[in-house]
Amino acid sequence: MAYADITALLENLEFLLQSDPHPILHYKEQVESLHDKVNLLRGFLEESEKRYDRGSMKHLDLEIRDVFYKARKVIDSKLLNVYAAKSAKSWKKARRILRRSLRKLTEKVDFILKKLNKISQKRKNAASADLQAGGPVLGGFSRRVYMENHVVGLNNDLQIVKDQLTQSPLRLETIPIVGMGGVGKTTLARRLYEDPSIVLHFHVRLWVTVSQDFQIRILLQDLCQLGNDNEMNNADLAEHLYKSLKGRRYLIVLDDIWCTEAWDAVKSIFPDDNNGSRIILTSRLKEVAVHANREKPHHIKLLDPVDSWKLLHQKLFVDERCPQELEEVGKEIAAKCQGLPLAIVVVAGYLLKIDRTRDCWDNFADSVASYVTGDPQQCLDIIALSYNQLPPPLKACFLYFGAFPEDREIPVSRLIYLWVAEGFLKQVTGKSLEEIAEECLMDLIDRNLILVRRVSYGRIKTCIIHDILRDLCLREAEKEHFMHVVNHNSHVFHEGKTNAQRLSFHMDCSFPILSTTHIDSVLCFSRFSMYSCFRHSAFKLLKVLDIIRSALNCFPVEILQLGNLRFLALSVTELPSTISHLWNLQTLVLNIYSGCTSLPWKLWTMQQLRHLHFNFCSFLPNPAGAEINGQGDLVLRNLQTLSKLSFSSCTMQVIASLPNLKKLGLYETAEAHVTEKLWLDRVFPSGNLFSSVYPIQSNCWSYISNVAQLHQLEILKLNFINLFAEERRWVPCVDEFPPNLKKLTLSSSYLPWKDMNVLSMLPNLEVLKLKNNAFVGSDWEQYEEGFSRLKYLLIDETDLVHWRATSTQFPSLKHLRLFRCRCLREVPLDFAEIPYLQIIDVYGSYDAVRSVMQIKQEQESVGNDDLLVRFDSAV
Repeated sequence: MAYADITALLENLEFLLQSDPHPILHYKEQVESLHDKVNLLRGFLEESEKRYDRGSMKHLDLEIRDVFYKARKVIDSKLLNVYAAKSAKSWKKARRILRRSLRKLTEKVDFILKKLNKISQKRKNAASADLQAGGPVLGGFSRRVYMENHVVGLNNDLQIVKDQLTQSPLRLETIPIVGMGGVGKTTLARRLYEDPSIVLHFHVRLWVTVSQDFQIRILLQDLCQLGNDNEMNNADLAEHLYKSLKGRRYLIVLDDIWCTEAWDAVKSIFPDDNNGSRIILTSRLKEVAVHANREKPHHIKLLDPVDSWKLLHQKLFVDERCPQELEEVGKEIAAKCQGLPLAIVVVAGYLLKIDRTRDCWDNFADSVASYVTGDPQQCLDIIALSYNQLPPPLKACFLYFGAFPEDREIPVSRLIYLWVAEGFLKQVTGKSLEEIAEECLMDLIDRNLILVRRVSYGRIKTCIIHDILRDLCLREAEKEHFMHVVNHNSHVFHEGKTNAQRLSFHMDCSFPILSTTHIDSVLCFSRFSMYSCFRHSAFKLLKVLDIIRSALNCFPVEILQLGNLRFLALSVTELPSTISHLWNLQTLVLNIYSGCTSLPWKLWTMQQLRHLHFNFCSFLPNPAGAEINGQGDLVLRNLQTLSKLSFSSCTMQVIASLPNLKKLGLYETAEAHVTEKLWLDRVFPSGNLFSSVYPIQSNCWSYISNVAQLHQLEILKLNFINLFAEERRWVPCVDEFPPNLKKLTLSSSYLPWKDMNVLSMLPNLEVLKLKNNAFVGSDWEQYEEGFSRLKYLLIDETDLVHWRATSTQFPSLKHLRLFRCRCLREVPLDFAEIPYLQIIDVYGSYDAVRSVMQIKQEQESVGNDDLLVRFDSAV
């Protein structure tokens, strides 16, 4: 994939131009000239990709891909040699070799540009009607609202299966839903699962996705909702599930079953109490459906031409009317999708990106026709049309989804970090690479190639790719040598060699790997133990290494030789000071399973760091340590994310050296808590009147005033430990919080409710999460007119009984979530007057449900039927 290699090479050239000390001090103009030429070449490729007829570019594209893939690897290697040089003599030699490589690359770029100019001139002379692709990214990443449209062509199916779920017989029934991939099985099951009447009908609802890689233990863990780190064996898990369902009317959805063995492994676990419990099973295979219930498999048929056009029209025009000149060709395009809803939705995503003209649509209709055969499975080729028309940066981003296991929810933050590390993204003035990555993801979602799975307070947290589209990713990735997925069926497993640029392991790796090329990335979704392979020359330019699922006793020395790494995720007992050898590292994700740890001061020398994530609270020493060791005054200007960090790390020196931090997670350690408690008790003994009247500020809170100096900080998480019954804590004044704070999470802080008046004055606060007794006390009366921008409020576990507030104190609130507020009598009824309120969730707060329903009824009485209220089905 030429574009991705060119973008990565440009990133290296920009790094060379900005480096200090300067490795190209005496030939900077040569590098600048090369950078401009490569950038010009990238622009030409962007324009050529926007044209539907790329025949004249096909041969040259292969040549460009070969040249720049090799050039990027050579420059990476020579640049590593420059920075790894241990003496002035070897440094000068490495610089000479680097300069020679850059000169050769310049000659090749000049030759390619001449060829491109000839092609460009021919295009100017030819009157070709090209189909325009691409287009601007629509909407904002954090403000988009995702609403499911009305299901087209499934209304009859919906009613039939709903009747089977709620009507006789009372005995346990299994309802298989069967149909080809992309026909709407999961959509139908999801609509039934979330239908309000179904929610009220069943006491318990569980949804699990089984997939092709069926493992009984994972299936049982998902059904028990216990997570993957519990120590129960399979028999205990089965017993736990049986007891939790016994005597209750339940609905279980087993989505995407591929074999009869999966059903046989769990069917005996579900109790039949003759109370109307039901199991929905979805599968592409008729054999599986009939095996589960020979009499009642529900078959979903392909859409007829009328419903096909209705679905396409809905996706393209929503409530508008299709222009008359496009209606005929629109119906033609819909019909050529052969009734497969997924193909129609993906085609709609493409049509949304091109001009709404008859010529553009006619050209696309002709292209669809060339892929149509009598076999509906060939719709994969129709879907591939949308991939072919993706702008170059999006192609690499889309293919990357193939690295993730089937039906796996993909954390958006992790995906973005990986895209940035891979170098897929073109830098745009005024935007960070992470913001550009968010826009790319939104573009793929707008094109219906990627599905949103979980949204929290307006931001996408996880996404997923349909398994048919994932098959397309894998097919194209293999064709481009972009990526290879290693499983029991792969040639790497059987032959131990590959020519793919990236490897994704979906099985335990304990075999040697040989490669005919340099490997860019290794992602492991299982255990990995072949660290010795990193000594092989094929891995020396590795950019991405994710082996976090393998617990290591010590940090592998082989990894420290990978100076080109941008992304590293692993599980170790401690982080060595030699981590600074990875001078290119952007993202470091560590599971430190030995507990709290002190980070090496040499982290301050890693100037490319953008994101640091730790699973345990970690202590970051002052950058003064780096200065003492001859490193000078160091500032991590690129660092945006830092979590989890101890409060005591937030000294003025540390904060001043993190000027562009956007996300910060602070955690209190048990040791710090005990020390603070002993000091307070010594200064103000128990029962001292002064201490009860004038509470002493917690030492942890005292660091907040330092954090206030982080003017770019938008997200702050504060997690405390409470080892004692009595706490002396208060919220600092508004001026001691970061000025641009948008999201604040407090956990186990045990603050009095009166201090909420301080938080209400934070001018930019949009999201507030209060967890695990963040505030305590029976009464919360909001006095101040604050929370002017608050859109999302979560209160999870508190002893609050009476909550007194008005709509004017929460004027912008959209989503209210109450969890485990067992003592709360009611939600303020005046919240019915909040104009933007959209969702109220109440779980484990049974007394409050009545007031929430009153709020909903009052909103409905004035014509607002959009307020969504969700609560425990057992209430």
